[in-house]
Amino acid sequence: MLKSAKLAATCNYKRMLKGPAVTCKSVAPPDCAGTLVADSIALAWGLNNPAPAAVDRTPLRPQLICQKTISTGVVGFIAKKLRYLILGRSEADAEALARRAIDKIPGRCVVAVAQDTSGIVVPDVGPQMDAAVPGPGGSVQPTVLADALVTLLETWVDGVGPDPTPLRPNIVFILTDDQRFDTIGLTHSIDGVTPVMPTVQNEIVNKGVSFLNSYATTDLCAPSRSSLLAGKYSHTTGVHDNDAPDGGFLAFNDASTLPVWLQAAGYHTGIYGKYLNGYQSPYVAPGWDEWHVFKNVAYFNYTLVENGTEVAFGSADADYSTDVLRDKAVQFIQSAPAQQPFFLYFAPKAPHAPATPAPRHAGSFSGIPPWRPPNYNEADVSDKPAWLQGIAPWNATMQMNHDNFNQAQLETLQAVDEAVAAILQALIASGQDQNTMVIYASDNGYSWGSHRWEPKQCPYEECMRVPLAIRYASLAPLARAESGFGLNIDHARSSPVPRPIQESRA
Repeated sequence: MLKSAKLAATCNYKRMLKGPAVTCKSVAPPDCAGTLVADSIALAWGLNNPAPAAVDRTPLRPQLICQKTISTGVVGFIAKKLRYLILGRSEADAEALARRAIDKIPGRCVVAVAQDTSGIVVPDVGPQMDAAVPGPGGSVQPTVLADALVTLLETWVDGVGPDPTPLRPNIVFILTDDQRFDTIGLTHSIDGVTPVMPTVQNEIVNKGVSFLNSYATTDLCAPSRSSLLAGKYSHTTGVHDNDAPDGGFLAFNDASTLPVWLQAAGYHTGIYGKYLNGYQSPYVAPGWDEWHVFKNVAYFNYTLVENGTEVAFGSADADYSTDVLRDKAVQFIQSAPAQQPFFLYFAPKAPHAPATPAPRHAGSFSGIPPWRPPNYNEADVSDKPAWLQGIAPWNATMQMNHDNFNQAQLETLQAVDEAVAAILQALIASGQDQNTMVIYASDNGYSWGSHRWEPKQCPYEECMRVPLAIRYASLAPLARAESGFGLNIDHARSSPVPRPIQESRA
């Protein structure tokens, strides 16, 4: 494996100096290495794997030294850690000794990223490290880069070492209800400075991977949630609507879902909040060790089915459902069995209609400018489908009512943001934060007046696009944005569940 990686790295360097026509030796890595060699070389070289042309060496000499140092460090870390693990050294010792291969990066990468006349950028790295190695003109952050490389490479090597360690992170899945893709950051900020959801923005988006093109395959509550849990399109789950006979709780076969797979893989599982529209008490779905689900989904005056027992809540401030679910989710983390990974599914009602904010947040977005994108209350819909052409333009009263609702949705998200903060703090307090994958998403979007349409369930961006951000330092040590296409059905099949378990229950 080491020979394969060294030859690949040497080849990339030669081609940067002399051009892509250079002939290189290569050796295929052993099967036990999986994709480690290819992934590591791609990480160390980025778009220069290989470079499309020879670079102008003289002006880019410092950058070339940095590029080579990154490559040598990556290959050296892999080689050293595997060697010391094979020799029986402890995980901590092997990592400390392997770290020396990376330690030259801070001294040799105090450079600005440059671009030669042919357009080649040096140094370049894989997208996982883009935050530390920006575009041309930006300065490399060598210490940040070195630390992030160690974090990621450690995870990769542990997966193929003499005692392979599969990833079994805790998973916290936060799923909101009807949240637009643009209601986390500054787009709808009350002051232009504070994000709508400061904790989600600063602690998940800014410390993880944000997916800019994440979509719900069916932009309606029950079909979307069924697809998310089963990893299948609604035409396969059979859940086409929120209600019978074509959808809802009764239409969903929940025998093979994400919680079932995770439980079979040894996870302790818990759901807090909304399951599926039309849920019938006291049913407890398979795969859940802890079941705390809305019988009637509401902000106040609701009933939770707690492991089969109905518990009623009233209209006092302390009964606000997002807060109640928050406290129960925190308790789940605090009481999770030691030495067993957990899966927490936190699904509050917010910001679904009627969008009732917690009393402490009522009016917190008062005065926010009305949302008026170019396609708002579209004057000419002659190019739209017949059903949309049949919707009359909104008058001033309708616009005001919808503006008030949009404001209320933003206000309901404040309690969700506080719940996220409490969950993250519970992870830190229990020492679980570094071994927990935190996922923030919504079941579908909301139109907010685009094309004269207010709610969800439309074939347009505003209805189908959803927020999605994932924080898990072991695989994404630096924040980045991914522009690739992602769907809600990807969550279940991308979970850390052994493929045979998924397939045996498919």
